[in-house]
Amino acid sequence: LPLIAQEPYLILPFSRTRKFRNLWNAFYIHGHLEDNIDTWSMDNLSPQDISNIGADCYWCLSKFLDGMQDHYTFAQPGIQRLVFRLKELVHRIDEPLSKQIEEQGLEFLQFSFRWLNCLLIREVPFHLLTRLWDTYLAEGDYLPDFLLYIAASFLLTIFYVPDVKFKPPFPPQWSDKLQKLDFQEMVMFLQRLPTRTWAHHKLEMVLSRAYMWGTMFKSSPSHLAS
Repeated sequence: LPLIAQEPYLILPFSRTRKFRNLWNAFYIHGHLEDNIDTWSMDNLSPQDISNIGADCYWCLSKFLDGMQDHYTFAQPGIQRLVFRLKELVHRIDEPLSKQIEEQGLEFLQFSFRWLNCLLIREVPFHLLTRLWDTYLAEGDYLPDFLLYIAASFLLTIFYVPDVKFKPPFPPQWSDKLQKLDFQEMVMFLQRLPTRTWAHHKLEMVLSRAYMWGTMFKSSPSHLAS
């Protein structure tokens, strides 16, 4: 704990990813600072505050990883299992997109592995990460399963076109765009998703739909059978 108190981010297995490290700092430090979190400095924190933040980070990370340890062990079987289930889920929810991905020879592992490995934190703006993290922590032991539905909702998300009124039943989705792309275009799109301008309501929509699907398929797992 003395080392953690001095440098809280050292406890993170993803310390090579600055965004992940900053997320944990922001999540706990913001409660101890009166200034803007974007301009915070360790000099503004008392030794006791730093110690408390380090302990909170350590507990939270330990609790968080308890239910998903096989995501970060050799060969990462937990993530590979989720990728396989994501493919099944997308096929059940959006068969046209599933067929397009298959016909173009794009493997779900090629784009969704990073999503699941980094818990989608590389795909959304930094200011939305605390909201995303709040959902992760609230799900508790169910998180590995719920992460599957978040990824599916993320892939099939509705995109916003300003000043355009859409006719029922739905506005366009990323699915509509992806079905018109070839292999290379799909890879480029999925590796650099247009989320930089997202606001909280956009992420809320993704999480809400993930919850809806999670509730529906969890109660009837046979729906995922081909």
